[in-house]
Amino acid sequence: LLHMNSPGGSVQASEAIRSEIVALRRAGKAVVVSMGGAAASGGYWVASAADYIVANPTTITGSIGIFGIINTFENTLNQIGVHADGVTTSPLVDASLSRGLSLEINQLIQSNVDNGYQQFINLVAEARDKTVSEIEPLAQGRVWIGQSSYKQGLVYQIVDFDDALVKAA
Repeated sequence: LLHMNSPGGSVQASEAIRSEIVALRRAGKAVVVSMGGAAASGGYWVASAADYIVANPTTITGSIGIFGIINTFENTLNQIGVHADGVTTSPLVDASLSRGLSLEINQLIQSNVDNGYQQFINLVAEARDKTVSEIEPLAQGRVWIGQSSYKQGLVYQIVDFDDALVKAA
């Protein structure tokens, strides 16, 4: 029984935990996820690998989506008169916190986000025995609360932790 209360996290960390759940299942161990206050984004990524997923009536579920943030400080530095310049052999090696993102870097990051999102959708579709086109309307960062997550097929039951413990046993 994995009791989860997670608003999410990085793709790499979520996938590392999910792959351990997959390993448990391959070793013949049944895995039940009991979602507490939240199993959103990376939390749901992890939960998707379980044999059985339950939520309580107020669990925030889903947020199937990916985003990336790259902080840059060019505007702040410009206000205090600090500027950076340089030459490179390629636009892809020109990333700096002191400059905005080049079109090429922006496209590379967007491609990575898009790839991660597609991977997330595919994982959920496979785990929930649905098609990608069935999962897409549930994704795009949307969240579902309690009974709505059940109606959307993201969880098997709406129960409390004690009921999840019984299910795991």
